[in-house]
Amino acid sequence: MRPLVLDFADDERALDQNYQFLFGPALLVSPVLDPAVTHWPVYLPRTVGGWFDFWTGEKFDGGRTVEVQAPLERIPLHVRAGSILPLGPVAQHTAVKSTDPIELRIYPGSDADYTLYEDNGLDYAYEKGERATIPLHWDEARQILTMGARVGAFPGMLENRTFHVTWVRPGHGVGDSDGGSPDRRILYSGASLSVARE
Repeated sequence: MRPLVLDFADDERALDQNYQFLFGPALLVSPVLDPAVTHWPVYLPRTVGGWFDFWTGEKFDGGRTVEVQAPLERIPLHVRAGSILPLGPVAQHTAVKSTDPIELRIYPGSDADYTLYEDNGLDYAYEKGERATIPLHWDEARQILTMGARVGAFPGMLENRTFHVTWVRPGHGVGDSDGGSPDRRILYSGASLSVARE
């Protein structure tokens, strides 16, 4: 979690946002501070490609304030264009064995990189090298997602993984579970592969 000023030091309006914050490289969180409202103003900083509403998939240019729906059950959340957001199955604790599939949401508009990290989730074995990473790259110009070769391993790791790739757009790949079908289903065995957007 960090204030907008750390990523958008040249955006004077971003400097004035006292309650919004960034979570990781992709997410902009805008807490609602009035329990009686159903809409909330959100400032979207200037960034290449703009921002996507996590709940609707609607895309907005940065450098402006937008009014978003803010019902009690959801917080305004935006995703930076040029992001890869992995979402996994619900797990109640880290002792739950890794399960498939992992959804990869691609927010187009700019190139994106993400490193998917895994370990056993139980102890400090990762400090001794028991961990694995999978580099991911979205090439905006070519409209290609590259899943690099897996680096590392750990006991209990899934050798083969299923990825559901979704290119976000209005009404598709939205919310915490949109119930829609992924754009592509990929079986990944650890070797590098590329997937073109159809």
